Amino acid sequence: MDFSSLVHFRSPLEVGGVYWTLSLIVTIISLPLATSFYEGAGGDKNTAENVKIATWYLIIGVILSFTLFFKTINTQYLGTFTSTITSRDYVIANFREADSDEKRAGFSFMVSRRLWKSIENEVRVWVINNWSEWEEEKPKWLSDRVRTMIPLEFLPTMRAKEKEKSRRIMESIKASGGKNSQPLVRVTPVSEISQSSQSSPTSPSSLTI
Repeated sequence: MDFSSLVHFRSPLEVGGVYWTLSLIVTIISLPLATSFYEGAGGDKNTAENVKIATWYLIIGVILSFTLFFKTINTQYLGTFTSTITSRDYVIANFREADSDEKRAGFSFMVSRRLWKSIENEVRVWVINNWSEWEEEKPKWLSDRVRTMIPLEFLPTMRAKEKEKSRRIMESIKASGGKNSQPLVRVTPVSEISQSSQSSPTSPSSLTI
């Protein structure tokens, strides 16, 4: 953490609340100490003096801005600055407490799988129970990107898995501009081969791949 004081980094998915707060405090304390150490080690006096002035301007500015910030912030968020919750616990809690499928997807497929590995069976059951409904209703949140993040083994049936696998292949081909695509070849069924042979056994059009 530095004097930019980016408060969104206190999120458990970033550095975490208590770590963010402690690192900011360490930053504020360490800068004057570093300046004094530089001066005591025989550093240029003019440089040291200029750094001291800049240091105190920074410290005073940060303290004032945070004082104003804490006076205007919604008090329910104050605890996030001292929270010790881990990213894994944060994701799991939000997945379980979510009141919509869109939010559950945000706290499962849209974050690293290692964060919800311990509740993988819960996520799998959720997908199995809702996949048919999602396929039929096609909710806006279930974009191509989100669908691609869903593990194929979570889908309820082999047919659903094959269908989704084919869709992903086609999306991949489209994304690459069709450069890696191969011409589609129709495989003639055996029944058609027999009928064709009987009607015109020597016809060149009966060539089958």
